[in-house]
Formats: sequence, C-alpha cells, structure tokens
Amino acid sequence: MRKKFSFIGIVFLCAMILPAGVLASDAGYIYPGTGVTPLSALQNMHPGVKNNIEILTFIEECGLESWTGGGGGRPYAFVYLMPEKNCLKKVVFRENTSDRPRTITGVWTIGINDTFIETPPDPLEKLYEKYPFVKDSPDLLEFIKLNTPDHWMECVTSNPQEQVFIISDNTSFRELIIFIGNGSVRNTRLMDESQFDIDKKEAFKHAGINSSTPADDIYVRLRNNEPEWVLTWHEGSAIRMAIIPANEIKSDHRETITELQDVPGFTIFIAALSIVFLIISHRKMR
Repeated sequence: MRKKFSFIGIVFLCAMILPAGVLASDAGYIYPGTGVTPLSALQNMHPGVKNNIEILTFIEECGLESWTGGGGGRPYAFVYLMPEKNCLKKVVFRENTSDRPRTITGVWTIGINDTFIETPPDPLEKLYEKYPFVKDSPDLLEFIKLNTPDHWMECVTSNPQEQVFIISDNTSFRELIIFIGNGSVRNTRLMDESQFDIDKKEAFKHAGINSSTPADDIYVRLRNNEPEWVLTWHEGSAIRMAIIPANEIKSDHRETITELQDVPGFTIFIAALSIVFLIISHRKMR
C-alpha cells in the first residue's frame, strides 16, 4: 500500500510540473495525423478569434491553410493567418499576452505578398479603454504631441477625484497628471523634472540607488499639492520604495521596505525536491 501511494505521489507532482513546460512551447505547428486542423488549433491557442468579426469573415471567405506566431516573450504578440489557395490576402492580428485569456488589440488585412511591419501597441491603449473621454483632452493631446509617453498608471485616493499619470521618461522625465471625477477630466497638471530642485538623477542619489540598479517604477505624485518622487526597485529579495520631495530634501524622507512573498523558481525547486524524496522513499520500501 505504501508503495502504491508513493508512486501516486510521484505521478501527481510530475503532472503539476510538466504542463508548464508544454504550455511554454510554440503551438503554431500542426503535426500530420493528429486530427487537429489549423482552425481548431488557432481557436484553442487564441480563443479571441472566435468572437472577432474581421478574422471570422476572412476565414469564411479564404479559409485557413496555416498560421504562425504568437510567441516571443513580449507583452504583445503577432499572429499571421495564411489563406488557402486562390485568395490574395492574409490577416495579421496582435494580442495582449499579459491578459488571461489573451485579448486581440488589432487586426490588419493585407495583400498576400505584402510585408507587415510589426509596431508595438499604443502605450495608452488601456487608458482609452477604461477612460474613453480622456482621449479628447486638449492637454493630453498637447502632451503627446510634444513628448513620447512610455506608459501610464493611476492612483486611487480618498478624494472623489482619481489621479492618472501619463509618463514620458526618455531624455528627460515629464509627466502629465490627469484628475478624473464624475466621468470627466476635471483638471491636469504638468510635471517636468527641469522645474524641480531635485531632478530624477538627484532623486536616485538620495534614494541610494546606484547606476547599475534600474528602478522598477518611477513617477511623480502630488502630496499636499507638492510634487514628490516615488521610486521602487529590487534589492536582493526585497522591494524597496523611496519617496523623495521634488523641491526640497529632508533628512527624514519616508522610505519603506516590503519583502517579496515568493521567489521565482522556488516553488518548482521544492516540487522537484519532493519528487526526489518520494523516489528515494519508494526505493527504500521495495
């Protein structure tokens, strides 16, 4: 009986670990004799196509001979749909790989011999989905015209207004804070490091971040209507946060340290160690 339970334990742990490796492989290939069609494989790996009118119309008109793409380890991926014979067009669609399940964020129908240039999605795409009215803000349009936004983030405060940060961190740090309330843009405020007593480089120095330790996140927020830098970065097994006033430095600037709850790979290591232990136990009981 002990041998049986030991063997079951080994099989169970293997079943937990192996799917991760299987899911990580590229599923764009169709192997003959498996009974899997290009369409069924596409719908299985990219379920978003089932509800996309443009993709379904293409498949209905041209069929689907094969498809490729979908990998790459980026926050977005491109998938190419090739038609059956006698059709002079193909389809390319882009997915957000960070969503579960993946969501389709763009579809292009082009000529069969045309070259498609893969461009990253608009960094403000999700912002427009959540706050559609923000897209027409004159201040935001002017900010985009003069800068290249990298990303955006939001801060939910106890006040009725939410704060959205549009960040451009290229040659210099600039940020547009949008105050949102009652379904509209209530106000905006431009943050420019050239107007601060403490620029980004000085903020890093005061936070104790050396040049070889990149920050995970950096933005400027308002506290009592005064700007302050908020920096987060990894240091060993901890995530460190430093809050630095942008216009003056106090010796008692606030700083907090948060320990990580999990270390990447640790769970798999424990599972593998458990398998070894079970195998040794199984052999001893034979």
